[in-house]
Amino acid sequence: MPQRISLRPLAAMLALFLCAAAPLHAAPQPAPLPPIERFFATPALADAALSPSGRYLAAIAGAAGRRDYLVVIDLQAKTGKLVAGYNDVDIQQFTWVNDERLVFNVTDHAVAPGAQDMAAGLYAVNRDGSKLRQLADRRDAFISEGISRMGRKMLPWHTFLMDQHGAQNSDAIYVESYEWEDHGFELRYVNLLKLDTVTGVSQVVPRPARVTDWTLDQKGEPRLARASEKGVTTVYYLDPATSAWRVLTTYQTYGGGKGAFTPPGFRQRRHFVCDEQ
Repeated sequence: MPQRISLRPLAAMLALFLCAAAPLHAAPQPAPLPPIERFFATPALADAALSPSGRYLAAIAGAAGRRDYLVVIDLQAKTGKLVAGYNDVDIQQFTWVNDERLVFNVTDHAVAPGAQDMAAGLYAVNRDGSKLRQLADRRDAFISEGISRMGRKMLPWHTFLMDQHGAQNSDAIYVESYEWEDHGFELRYVNLLKLDTVTGVSQVVPRPARVTDWTLDQKGEPRLARASEKGVTTVYYLDPATSAWRVLTTYQTYGGGKGAFTPPGFRQRRHFVCDEQ
């Protein structure tokens, strides 16, 4: 019969070996994971942007239990000021108009985006908090067509900030005004407006067609426009020599036709950056 071997002595020897080989200090424990609430907390500062001169820094500031507000920091004097803040809305976006003035819109972070029944509106204010002016309405077009509570004419609610910087050397900026078909679900075209943020007076930039995308050049002036109609997309170029629009290229809107591209930016005169499709 085969001899039976007891495992108890081997287990004891293994235990003694492990004890002898153990380090003098226990291995450090991993740091506890941060609570999930931190991932949804309001940041102290967000979307910071320098003024054209670089002296001032604007940012959206927030804290627990309060709305997001707009602050401006004087980097030379090392002082800060709350420029715009409200009890019922949050500052959503902003941009510098020039070294003295900013424009911003608002939202409501207390409700889900789908539950918001107010447009973003448009406001302008000096970096010291003075000369605040509402430029575009926040109410739905069926409730108010651009008339403020003070009886002052404003741009309609479907006026929005561009994601491009203008020249930043005057009180004016370029904004976009969206126009929809009668049923309200299909975009008809987008108007480009030059808006004076002090007086509220605006001028419409002439459209070469039913434009849906505008591109500013390196000087902050309109240079490219893209329009799509009946399955054909046309890219227009505003020639500074003639101040007239001319066709740059056309292609089939759907199916990735030859020559199709989307110009996301204009780098220098007669040269622009594009994404080929």
